Amino acid sequence: MWIYITGGILLVLAVYLIVKGIRCNMAVKSSEESLAAYDAKTAHLSYGDMSYADKGKGEVILSVHGIFGGYDQACNTCEDFNTDYRIIAPSRFGYLGSDVLGNGTPAFLCNDYAIFLISLLFKPIMGMEPSTIYSMLPVRDRKDGVILDSSITNPEMASYTDTEKAISRFPNCTFISFESGGHLLSGHGKEIKKAVSEFISK
Repeated sequence: MWIYITGGILLVLAVYLIVKGIRCNMAVKSSEESLAAYDAKTAHLSYGDMSYADKGKGEVILSVHGIFGGYDQACNTCEDFNTDYRIIAPSRFGYLGSDVLGNGTPAFLCNDYAIFLISLLFKPIMGMEPSTIYSMLPVRDRKDGVILDSSITNPEMASYTDTEKAISRFPNCTFISFESGGHLLSGHGKEIKKAVSEFISK
């Protein structure tokens, strides 16, 4: 009896993992096609190549993406500003075509399938919808940046208190915070747009 139950559970698990693998491959291909629409350019800088998107006209907003991002995420973050401003959205070190110099890649589990599998945990852990995974693919093209952020950049921004302490490092900084919205500050687009517009007008 237990053999059949165990076998059934293993069969269901195997089918689930196979289906997830197929869906992951389809999502990666779709993401790769979507990236082409950004018409990313490459700047050849002294420390290596940096990919970036350049959209719109007017006063410039430099949009810097977060972990698992790239020029695509940085562009999407500012989509409400495209009609009034010029958005320059670079991929930071190790993300989507931007180089990393030196040893920035310690061992770390970071691939498309693994992240796709745990996307169901995004909501309880980070307040993000599981569908956010589609903006993080392909992970393999962002891996070096994710590893660099995880080991060097993000520990300094581990909590709200740490973020508050970092504000003094940025001259003329405007800092706004929200009690809801999760990792992506969902539902606060109007407040963010108002703050950015007021900052630029000053």
